[in-house]
Amino acid sequence: MNDKQTLLSAFERILEKYVPPKALATVCHLMIEDGIGLKVVPPRKTIQGSYHIPTAQQRHFITMNSNLNPYAFLITLLHEIAHAHAWLNCKTKGHQKEWKICFKELLKQFMQMDIFPDDVQIALRQHIRNITYSSVTDINLTKILQQYDKKTNVDTKMIPLHEIPQNTVFLHGRINFRREETLRKYIKCKNLTNNKMYRCHPLMMVQVAEKNVL
Repeated sequence: MNDKQTLLSAFERILEKYVPPKALATVCHLMIEDGIGLKVVPPRKTIQGSYHIPTAQQRHFITMNSNLNPYAFLITLLHEIAHAHAWLNCKTKGHQKEWKICFKELLKQFMQMDIFPDDVQIALRQHIRNITYSSVTDINLTKILQQYDKKTNVDTKMIPLHEIPQNTVFLHGRINFRREETLRKYIKCKNLTNNKMYRCHPLMMVQVAEKNVL
C-alpha cells in the first residue's frame, strides 16, 4: 500500500463515523489532494469547525466538532475546505467573495450526489443564493439540520428559544435569562445574574426555568 492509499484509509476510518456514506470517498480525496490535516474535537460552544492556514511549523488543517449530525458535519466541513481552497488559490482569509465562490462550488458538487434528504437539499438551494459566513446565521437551514440531531434524555427538556413566550425565564448553561423582544434576526435576552442584555440565536436550545418569576 502506497502513502496515498495509507492516508486515504486513515481519513476514511476517521470520517466514516461523521459524514454520510455517499460523501465519504469524495471528501477524503479532497482532503488528500489539498494536503489538509483534520482533527475531530469535543464540542465547542461558539464554533462548529475551524480552518487554520499553514505555517512554517505545520500544514493547514481543519478542526471539527464531534457532536454534529452527518449532514451538519458535511456542510461545515465543506465550509472549512472552502477556506483552504480560497487560501491555496488566492491567499485570502475570512469569508470574502473568493471563499463564497469556493463554498458554493463545493456545495453544488455534493448536492448532485444524492446525499442530502429533500428538506436539507431545498434549504441548501436557498442557502447558496446568499452564502453567509456561517450556516448558523441561516435560520431556515439550521432549523432543518437540527431535526437530524440525536436526542438525549437531557435534550427532551430543551426547546428552541423562539418557541418560549416573551418574559419567560430560562436556563442556558447554569445561568438564568429572561426572553425579551424579538429583533430582526435574533432575540434579545437579559442575563439575570449580571443584568446585561444579549442578542441570542432564535434556535438556541434552552430549558424553561421551573419557577418562572419576572
